[in-house]
Amino acid sequence: MRVTKIDIASNRPAELAAFYQDVLGIPGSPTGNDCHLLRLGDTELFLCPRSLAGVAADAAGVHQLNVAGRWDFDAIRSAARQRGCKAELATFGSGPPRLCVWDPEGNPVVLLEEVRQEGTHE
Repeated sequence: MRVTKIDIASNRPAELAAFYQDVLGIPGSPTGNDCHLLRLGDTELFLCPRSLAGVAADAAGVHQLNVAGRWDFDAIRSAARQRGCKAELATFGSGPPRLCVWDPEGNPVVLLEEVRQEGTHE
């Protein structure tokens, strides 16, 4: 089993798409109707206006993405803060540090440094 697509209804999908592309380096493009399709490996991240998704503009709800990858935590933290977004290092238990970044709508994105498996050639 695997996740193939995550849909996120937003009041500002273009701003969210720019944040995920510019700050986190997630590739994507607009698809029309103020919608944007981004790619997290094999998983699609689809951002669309709340009105198109049938979600009230003032509806409560927070999503949290956890993404493993090769990150430059310092550069991401700086870019997020330049956009007025919160970004903090966090450690959970004895695990490795993670960077918690809040997008422009206040949704947390937790970045974990991906560890290359021994014997792989990347």
